[in-house]
Amino acid sequence: MNLNVAVIGPSDLVDKVVEVGSVFQELTMIPTPYSHEQETLEVVARVREQADILLFTGPIPYHLALDREPGVPMLHVQYSGTALYKVLFDFYRSRLFDLEEEIRISADVLLQHELEEQLDELGLLHRRIYVKPYSTGIHHEDLIAFHYDLWSRGLVHATVTCLTSVYQQLVELGIPAFRVVPTQSAIRDALNRVLLEGKSLRLSSNQMAIGILSIDHYERVVKEAASDYEIQRKKIILQQILIDFGEETQSLINWTDSNEVSFITTRGIIEQVTRKFEQAPLLLEVMERLQWKASIGIGLGRTANEAEGK
Repeated sequence: MNLNVAVIGPSDLVDKVVEVGSVFQELTMIPTPYSHEQETLEVVARVREQADILLFTGPIPYHLALDREPGVPMLHVQYSGTALYKVLFDFYRSRLFDLEEEIRISADVLLQHELEEQLDELGLLHRRIYVKPYSTGIHHEDLIAFHYDLWSRGLVHATVTCLTSVYQQLVELGIPAFRVVPTQSAIRDALNRVLLEGKSLRLSSNQMAIGILSIDHYERVVKEAASDYEIQRKKIILQQILIDFGEETQSLINWTDSNEVSFITTRGIIEQVTRKFEQAPLLLEVMERLQWKASIGIGLGRTANEAEGK
């Protein structure tokens, strides 16, 4: 069974990842391009039910999604310092500066030490590099302002950005801008990580999951009920709720005693129903329809005994 991978990013980078991914027979690529990284969450919401894993073409949309959808399996293509090689070649080809003179550039998202290492290896020792690394909460407007300020003060020859929207805006402002894109080797590394993540997900999804639903203070609930008929009616409603839940999750339901019910299913199914254990729809329905307070616990394990013990 193939792993469905939603590839999210600018259209040209999505196409590049899908092309490289075409040789990975275990992966089914779902191209999901956006026009601007601000559309990331909208795109994720649209594709998350179709995909086993989300693969972002860069770190910024990845972090935007991770902050809002922490339970969804996702990875991103690494923008390593080696991606700077092509940019430096483009510098030389554009005759923006002579390789003998001091190189002065601003860069974003990339790590300072990686940039310095690549420049050292190329023998470009005369340089001045201004770097604004990625941090949570940073916006493309912040990056544009960073580059524009340095260029307007004559501190840099050119700007280097990893963000498509920033690159487009800098070009419109008439600033010499170069866009860093992931190398094919970086994309292949990301796809190999997707494969490993997929295997891990499948192993965990096949684990047993045992849940126990308990009505809180059941004896007191029975004692305070208006009549035995009220209790019986609510038991019938509870039974219907659990039958529907069992059908939805393909669970085995076991009525252990008057105030406790257990069910057995798999981790993959229970994670899907609970949105990675962030929601408890069964518990919520019981409390809303019966007006009874209840608790639920879920154990996971390779066997039913191991799951029940947890």
